Amino acid sequence: MVAATVAVAAFLLLAACAAPPPVPLADGVTTLAVTPSLLPPEDDGFVPPMVRDPSGTMVGWLDLRYAASERVAPAEQSLDLIAPAAVERERGAAERGRPIVVFVHGGGWQRGEKRGFLERRAPAFTSAGFLLATINYRLAPAATHPAQIRDTAAALAWLREHAKQFGGDPEALFVMGHSAGAHLAALVSVDPRWLGEHDLPLTALRGALLLDGASYDVAARAGDVEGADEHIAAVFGSDPAVWADASPLSHVAAARGTPPCLLIVAGKNPDSGEDAALLSAKLREAGGRADVVTFPDKTHVAISRELGLPGDGPTATILDFVAEVSGRARPPPPAEAAPR
Repeated sequence: MVAATVAVAAFLLLAACAAPPPVPLADGVTTLAVTPSLLPPEDDGFVPPMVRDPSGTMVGWLDLRYAASERVAPAEQSLDLIAPAAVERERGAAERGRPIVVFVHGGGWQRGEKRGFLERRAPAFTSAGFLLATINYRLAPAATHPAQIRDTAAALAWLREHAKQFGGDPEALFVMGHSAGAHLAALVSVDPRWLGEHDLPLTALRGALLLDGASYDVAARAGDVEGADEHIAAVFGSDPAVWADASPLSHVAAARGTPPCLLIVAGKNPDSGEDAALLSAKLREAGGRADVVTFPDKTHVAISRELGLPGDGPTATILDFVAEVSGRARPPPPAEAAPR
């Protein structure tokens, strides 16, 4: 896992490099460079340039643009996609592609970016046989609600449309978010308007993975947390009606096609535990699936920072959930080297 982590970090450094020739890395290893801020494919035959990690276990496509809004920097509406190296030979040949997990970063809707801790996360997901996408989205205060949820939905729609080009299964698309990203992942999973802007139903998502979110009720958070009014206003304005409309709890309803949800809770963060209990109860009342798993020794930050590390409980729970819901068997973990 350590070698894979170093390998991911090495090819992520190439994101700012120009296209060919290959860029030499340490110890004589070479890997392909990639043109940053690639335009989205316009026909089914085009696959953007690929980067290859030195370990040979992963491939990736960096800075794929999923939207092109006016006066928005390309990087703000871009994503990275990392896959098992096996997708090279599988594309177009496999009976079905691999599940895609789409990570939406946290940061209070005002900070953060797609590559935070990616070098830790990618090996865990690709070794389980999945593709991992991480997205950027417009941030407040320069862009206010609903820019963030619109970008999240646009990225999911783009990945679903182009999944097969990268060895993914468009019918096995999972959205995952941490903190503010969990709010966005929940909202896009329960409010049909946002995917509906791309002519997609909520059933376009196979599952939602919500990591220690505490803003499933935006209005309550604005009123109950000291200093939150100013913070919430920077993103959602000061109208309580908008706060309510931006709250996933406001949109849970039966027969909407909400996907199965996994809610991961940090035991040392009481706010997220309360929010998870409220959202999961409402999802179940509406006839949906909502699994809640609490990790008593985890903090809010650790849930994200340690995601993907060997032996991490939330990581194993997430990978098992994706495998079960998508009907895929996880490969066995690599055998430990025998002591000398």
